[in-house]
Formats: sequence, C-alpha cells, structure tokens
Amino acid sequence: MIINGAWKGPNSWDTTINGVFKTDTLGNIIMKKDLFGFTNGFNSCITTFDNKAVLIGPFGLYYPYWQTVMIKLNSGLEYDSIYTRPFTYDSLCPYPIASDTILLDDCEVVVDIDEPIKNPEKTELKIFPNPASQKTTIELPEYLVRVSGGFGFSATTIYHQWKDVRLEVFDLFGKLIFSETVPQHKNSVSLHVSSWSPGMYLARIVFMNEVVAREKFVIN
Repeated sequence: MIINGAWKGPNSWDTTINGVFKTDTLGNIIMKKDLFGFTNGFNSCITTFDNKAVLIGPFGLYYPYWQTVMIKLNSGLEYDSIYTRPFTYDSLCPYPIASDTILLDDCEVVVDIDEPIKNPEKTELKIFPNPASQKTTIELPEYLVRVSGGFGFSATTIYHQWKDVRLEVFDLFGKLIFSETVPQHKNSVSLHVSSWSPGMYLARIVFMNEVVAREKFVIN
C-alpha cells in the first residue's frame, strides 16, 4: 500500500514535509520518502500497470498561489520518468520482430495512444445474429480497456494480453442467466438461446473485477 502523510512546524507552512510511505497490508512501514513543499498533501494516488505510484497534489507555500504537480515513483519510491507515449514491446507479437519496423496489419499492435478513440469497435462486444431465436454468437474484444483512478485523476490501461475474462449474461430483471470463464485464445462464445424467454438481455465482460465491455441483444 502507498500512504501519504504531512506534518509541519508550529504556525509555519515553511516547514511542511510530506512523506510517502510504502507499507504491507498490516500497516507496517517498509520504506519512506520525504517530499518537500506540498502544502496540503496529495489529493490522489493511483498505481500503474507496472506497479508504480502516481501522485497528484498542490505545490506552493502560500494560499491560493500553488500549482498542481504530478509525481511518479517506482517500487523503491525513487522518482521515475513520466512517459508521454505508451511503450510497444516485441512480446506483443506472436513471432520475433526482425527489425524496428512493425507491420500493423500482421501484428495488430496498438502503438497510438488514441487507438481506442480511432477504432472503438476493437474494444466492444459483437453479438450476431441480433435479434436471435435459436443461437447467437458473442465475439470478444480484440483488446481490453480498463479505467481506474482516484478523486479527480484516472488512468487508462490498454491490455493486449490476459489470462482470461468472465463473460456474463443478465436478463432485464438483473438475474444472471449465463457465466463462463473465457481464455484469451478463445475469441467467441456461442449460446443456444431457444429455451430462453423472449426479451432483452445484457452481455458483459468482467476483467480484474471491473466491467470492460457490455452489449445488449434481443431474443425473439
């Protein structure tokens, strides 16, 4: 866990010190780092996909003249770089890359931070036929987008690889009708729905205890 605390001298903002503490789940302090000049502590803290801490807080000595500052710390609570673009790793491709040129048509590696906006269909569930009467197929997203964060700050993580996800189907009354764990190599699930009651249903994908995709479909 990452915990932030602040303390100062009597009647003086000049001596304000913020400490970032890394603790175990019992609250025992593993390590600490002093951060000077943050008058009110940090407003938000999130953990990135590679287990680094990103903290947001006001910097300055005299109200209301301060600036909002973001700090990124690695697992040893040392300052880390703030990357402006996502990294692309060779492991995302099913075969070794011989050069620094990646053919997107073959590899399908997301290299643009705007990819979810430009191609939102790759992050969505596809259900066909819809409406259905006998059988319908749910096609899973090509990659998963997970949004997490604290107050006033959020982080979007794009997952190219994962072990499995959970596919769930609910009726209009919120009753769970179907649930199945789906590994990444299985890109679609077929449902025999002839015995289901006519009406509208909601299919959703749950990954890391969060819903990352959902879609409605109808049974005649």
